[in-house]
Amino acid sequence: MKKKVTYIAALLMTAALLCGSVQAAEKEGSPEETQAPGHTMDSLMDQTAADQGSEMGMTGQISEYGYTDLIHFSVTTIDDETLSSELFADKDLTIMNIWATWCIYCIAEMPDLAEYAASLPDHIQLITYCADGAESKEMAERILEESGLSEYDPVTIVGGIGDFAALDNEIAFFPLTLIFNSKGEIVAEPIIGGQKDLKAVLDEHIAQALGQAE
Repeated sequence: MKKKVTYIAALLMTAALLCGSVQAAEKEGSPEETQAPGHTMDSLMDQTAADQGSEMGMTGQISEYGYTDLIHFSVTTIDDETLSSELFADKDLTIMNIWATWCIYCIAEMPDLAEYAASLPDHIQLITYCADGAESKEMAERILEESGLSEYDPVTIVGGIGDFAALDNEIAFFPLTLIFNSKGEIVAEPIIGGQKDLKAVLDEHIAQALGQAE
């Protein structure tokens, strides 16, 4: 009887420890950022992307900001177009906002992104990557339309291979905004999580990126 009671007590203690660990993990991070749920596709899809990236000769060049530069890659857009380096080549800077249809903070900032995109000069563009856009295309299109962002967002990426697959695997939180130069190199600190004054934060990061280019 004593052995049975001891065994049950041990099980209860283990469950309590596991529960505490989960709660602690949930409390980490900013209240305005959402952690990626292990990523939409499983290890089989990740391996496929890695194999495709290997075939492209992906650089695996990590920027000083901890994310992979997009040098050798190909992406698919929500309009079923395929793009590579021309995505960046015609602009001095490209702002890439990375979001997901299930991320409330991503959706909340989209009207501000649309307003910001409308004010950008010709040498800077804003594009987006919807991380679950391949599986949730209709919902992604509706969110872009309702937020007003579709009017100013020339490209919405829904997947890619090469260096893009490597970058995709590095995404841990949404929203995430990266700024690239015309070569596909990341040239400013990443913007992680929703921002109370998005315009001011973007202005600061663009100034940082333009300062590097001088």
